[in-house]
Amino acid sequence: MVIGLILGATQLGYFTVAYKIPELLMANFSLILTRILFPIFSRLKDDRAALTNSFLATTQYTAFVTFGIGFTLFMVAPQLVAFVYGEQWTEAVPLFQVLSLLGIAYTIPWAAGDAVKALGRPDLQTKLLLVESLYTFPLIWTLGASTGIAAAASFGNLIASLIAAAIRLLIIARLLSFSPKVFLRVFRPPLIASAGLLLALSAWQSVAAQFPLLLHLIGAGVIALIVYGGLLFIAGRRPLLEAWLVGLSLVRRRKAEVA
Repeated sequence: MVIGLILGATQLGYFTVAYKIPELLMANFSLILTRILFPIFSRLKDDRAALTNSFLATTQYTAFVTFGIGFTLFMVAPQLVAFVYGEQWTEAVPLFQVLSLLGIAYTIPWAAGDAVKALGRPDLQTKLLLVESLYTFPLIWTLGASTGIAAAASFGNLIASLIAAAIRLLIIARLLSFSPKVFLRVFRPPLIASAGLLLALSAWQSVAAQFPLLLHLIGAGVIALIVYGGLLFIAGRRPLLEAWLVGLSLVRRRKAEVA
């Protein structure tokens, strides 16, 4: 709304185009995960230890997926935008990169909302949204109006989303009575893997600069899977294996329900 109001139809068009892929790959994943996990959290509301462990595991599993997708999209944005939408949309590349990072920021505290509702405090969601609006809209408006580009407005939203994520994680840590330092352990494996991913894809961008777009993207995807997956396995082998087992059990349960 703000981008269309203060920046006009052209910048809104760039935003609409750039938002589609991060939304498809990251936001929808988190929505699906929420629908699966909220009933589980609700059943654990009277067992704080089990709810805490489930929340932390869910947050980490979400980070495993969204960090890898978000940083990969950030790195291959020039080639992906040109391949999917055409060279005429190259001005949307910086916006696409910001929105890829914004997707990560959005999903970091996603499970916190489900945990809060499971604890019988849905009012906190409304209160937090009201507080967040006090700094989110001014940031979007100020950066957008001062630069005239949607990427800057979205960067304001990125800053606001990171602040909101930190606040939500601190609140859920207090509600569940655990130290916020636990989040360092939760996010360490995906952050280490993401650092290696960024370095590997930066090297690939230099080597494959003259490659056809499709070949460039395929190579980047293979590198992302190998490097990110490998480093994630090294840095967080146990939670990664647990995530795999949880995923298999959910798939089997879904198949059984359908049958």
